[in-house]
Amino acid sequence: MKGFLKSSFKWLAILLVALPLSLYFILVIINLVDENKSPLVVAFEQKLEQISQVPDEDNAFIYFMGIEAPQGADVFDEGMKNIARLSKEPAHHSIDRKLLDISLLNEVHYKIISKCKAVNFAQDTCSKSLSSKKQEIDALLNGTKVLQQRFETMSSLNAWFEIIPENTTMGIMGDYTLLKRLFDLQMLKIWRNAPNTSTEQTLEQLKQEAQFRHKVLLSSRTLMASSITLHLYNDFLRWADIILADVIFTQGKTYHLATLFEPLPLNINFERIAIGEWQFGKAVTKQIIKGSVDHNNPFETILGFILQGLLNEQATYNLNAEILNIKWQQSIDKKALITMKRQCEFNFTNALLWYPYNLVGKMMLCPSIEEPIDYNAIRMLVVDESEALRNELIKKYAIKAKVNTP
Repeated sequence: MKGFLKSSFKWLAILLVALPLSLYFILVIINLVDENKSPLVVAFEQKLEQISQVPDEDNAFIYFMGIEAPQGADVFDEGMKNIARLSKEPAHHSIDRKLLDISLLNEVHYKIISKCKAVNFAQDTCSKSLSSKKQEIDALLNGTKVLQQRFETMSSLNAWFEIIPENTTMGIMGDYTLLKRLFDLQMLKIWRNAPNTSTEQTLEQLKQEAQFRHKVLLSSRTLMASSITLHLYNDFLRWADIILADVIFTQGKTYHLATLFEPLPLNINFERIAIGEWQFGKAVTKQIIKGSVDHNNPFETILGFILQGLLNEQATYNLNAEILNIKWQQSIDKKALITMKRQCEFNFTNALLWYPYNLVGKMMLCPSIEEPIDYNAIRMLVVDESEALRNELIKKYAIKAKVNTP
């Protein structure tokens, strides 16, 4: 009896080891051959090549990536170095931050605009708060002259094209918190100078700022950047209300406020966002593959090799392109979305017929198809808010221009 039990436990132990190993090797065999590039991926790559043909010297994004360089440095050169550095080591701290202006801006920015931010830049409350902090604002402006000059240089460049290296988990590398602070710094400068500047000059400065924010917003090609820059544009319209409240309009002159505050286009380029998100996903996948075996811990390294046997890189890119193409249309393809969701359901049929090939890639991407994102509807709510702010400004200050006397 004891011999029988011993033999049974032995065979049970063999089965417990052999079955998972057999299943794993079967899956590895299934995943030996990767897919070719799908027609959709080929189309994405071709369009990416078309939109990326921006000369480095015209790309404000590269300049932005070097804007924190020490005084006297070549900002473009530092921007390229930081992009290359982040490609190898995706961490914000790898950017050299040596310009003293940046430290001052980071230190006092929130203290100055905290009240304005709390009331969503409501004109009356924010104006009073800023007026009570003129001394701090002047100290900030006097201590950031190099940064202000760099911002003006950046905003005068012809294009904004975000660079997404292939092996970084950051995707968009730009520090959008810093970009917001730079925007606020520029608006503080215009607001502080407005009482001593002609109406025409103030309006021209606002126009230039509006054009730059338009450029950044309409060129953004990932969800994060597009969402952030859209809200930053609405912040600009609120800032404009605060500044124009202190501007003296001369009776008899025509001020083209509708031209100054151009409406955002209703035809949003969702294809650009889909391609950007696909490139970002490709970058993340490459970093995951690299990181899966780049460990000091032997167990994690072995686990990484095991998982790589169940991952097909190109098949993952193909699937991601398909998912993004479904989700980022002008309106979501509901039928294709339902089909994809059914494929991603982890049931017996899918586990047997769909999941075995590129198991890891599908496990990574399928959770994203569960997000019921109608980005067009969400974005249009913010665009509607922008249009309401714009119309309110035009109406408010067109009336002021008529009733005010020299």
